[in-house]
Amino acid sequence: MHLSRDSQPQAWSTMRQRRISRRALLRASGRAGVGAAGLALVGCGGDDDEAEDPADEEEQSQAEAQSQSQAEAQAQSQAEAQASEQSQAEDEEESAAEGGTGVEAEAAEPTPGGILRLFTSTDNLDRFDPHRSRFRASQQALSLMYSRLLQPDSVSAGTLEADLAGLPEQPDETTYIFGLNPAAVFWDVPRTGGRAVTSEDVRLSFQRQIEGTNSGGDPDLRFYRQTLMARASAIEAPDDGTVTFTTPAPDATFVDSVIGGPWSFVISREAIDELAPQWDFQTNDTNASLASGSGPFVPSVLEGLTLSLLRSENWWGERPAYLDAIELVRPPNAELPTSYRDLQLDALDFPFSSDQIDAVEEQIPDGVRYEYPVDTPVQLSFALSNDPENPLSDPRLGAAIAQSVDRFALIERLYSGDGRPSGPVPWFLGDWALPEAQLLDFPGYRPNKADDMAEIGLLIDAAGGAEAIGELRLIVADLFEGFYPGVGESVTSMVQENAGLTISTRFRSYAEITEQLVQGALPSFFGWGPAPEQADPTDLWRASVHSEGAENYGRYLNTEVDALIEEMGATFDTGARQRLALQVQELLLTTAYWRQNLTNGIQLGIHHPYFHPELRAFDFGWSWHHLAGSWIDVDAETYPERELPVVPLDIDPNAPPAEDDASADGASEDDAGE
Repeated sequence: MHLSRDSQPQAWSTMRQRRISRRALLRASGRAGVGAAGLALVGCGGDDDEAEDPADEEEQSQAEAQSQSQAEAQAQSQAEAQASEQSQAEDEEESAAEGGTGVEAEAAEPTPGGILRLFTSTDNLDRFDPHRSRFRASQQALSLMYSRLLQPDSVSAGTLEADLAGLPEQPDETTYIFGLNPAAVFWDVPRTGGRAVTSEDVRLSFQRQIEGTNSGGDPDLRFYRQTLMARASAIEAPDDGTVTFTTPAPDATFVDSVIGGPWSFVISREAIDELAPQWDFQTNDTNASLASGSGPFVPSVLEGLTLSLLRSENWWGERPAYLDAIELVRPPNAELPTSYRDLQLDALDFPFSSDQIDAVEEQIPDGVRYEYPVDTPVQLSFALSNDPENPLSDPRLGAAIAQSVDRFALIERLYSGDGRPSGPVPWFLGDWALPEAQLLDFPGYRPNKADDMAEIGLLIDAAGGAEAIGELRLIVADLFEGFYPGVGESVTSMVQENAGLTISTRFRSYAEITEQLVQGALPSFFGWGPAPEQADPTDLWRASVHSEGAENYGRYLNTEVDALIEEMGATFDTGARQRLALQVQELLLTTAYWRQNLTNGIQLGIHHPYFHPELRAFDFGWSWHHLAGSWIDVDAETYPERELPVVPLDIDPNAPPAEDDASADGASEDDAGE
């Protein structure tokens, strides 16, 4: 746990360079003879032909060696300045070689005003009760409307920054005392009238989730984070502007996961007390008006597939909110490039591939590129069977299947090379993830697939041999297959070719996959897995890796891993916990862990030059609250005139409740982003 108000976000500026270098190596050599060191090189820009030139690689190596020598000889601040200048020059060289302008929008002072229009899956908004929502699109919108005691500064690095409070006082390892910012106020709307945020608001916001009941006192399973919030055994809210949380035992990740987590929003007590029936029963066309927060933007009524967020007139944060409004829209995918070209959208990224973004840039060459990691990992999972006659009762078979998947071929197949292999902790989570050079030494991650074949054969033989194992079923998520038609067949072919196994493929919904996984009836699964909640994997592993974890559906058992996870949960020093996390990953990669991350993609985007985004918003999926620091140059010639959307409406607390949209509860785990 550490606070950072001024630290820079993780630099994704080298991502494009790394991707180009890797794509060139993969295509030129077919991975044959390319070792981990070769793949770790960061390209110096330019197109694929330039990256393939050995002379260029030698020149780059010399430049890197010289730069390293200078960095060792000079002060750290000077080295950082040189690195920044080199990165900028390389970005410009690369962009020019690819046909771009090589120049981003000119630096300018932020100015207030303007309406930002972005694409998001607004048809996947489930609820505006932030404590009973779970969809990714909902969290993105809610993070602009609500405050937390602490919020992520960099989600990938795991650093926090002040929001309603700063880091707590800790008189002991089970007590956390937060002092509220006296400037923090709710929106100046009829329900709250701009009043101050109090300790009681905070207490009620956590307590209602711990109790997990609806307005009638009945259990409500839509409080999805009840177990997480119940890690606080007591919450006290004295009338002195502080709130005190107590845990039953030392809990090293309590602040990061519970207090600063993506869903730990504070709502007003008026919303909890007066609107209880409406909170219980909501439909997407009315529930925006139930919101009652203290964030920088106030929601308008959700109209069709457009959600409008208006800047709060009494926003109290230290960082200004420049935009007059943010509109989240959902045109059909086929219309997105046209919407961007016609200035109906200010940015274009998901769900388009790099090649599609390149095609848009050819038509509209003045755009500014950006990138962010696709945080939902591509996974292959298998569950150990309790039936000794079932081949999957032997974990070595699961390990062989996972190792037989060619990660690099998969990156090409799914992301046209725009991705990197992921270990148990995805690569974009900084110091929590294994270094890439180390990861690429493990079976299944080696760039040259031929290096894995002997070990795969030994595992298959130890599990009884391909003939005795017989036909195995691989379940592929139908949503994943829909995004990448034929990918199930591609993975099946990899396993059959590299492991000599016979595989039959079945397609199932995420709801069916989750149900079968919980029941222990899922043999093996391929598709998107859940996105990490935060950089620190301690809580995830306690649930899914520890032998007593409630979500250890694969029945993984390793007493050494159990002990390390327990030690992580009681280790308050972040650096020490990261070192323990690296040890856990090494064990998971050598002892047939049931949930195998294969890769995470890199999403390329482009935005109009009048839009100046806060770069931290491109960290990964839980970082949209940083959009509040973005701004638009309203005086730019290309910025179109736009009218403010309708003002927010207040709801009659005596109005009869509407029936809840039951379809939202049946959403897939992938849709939820959890």
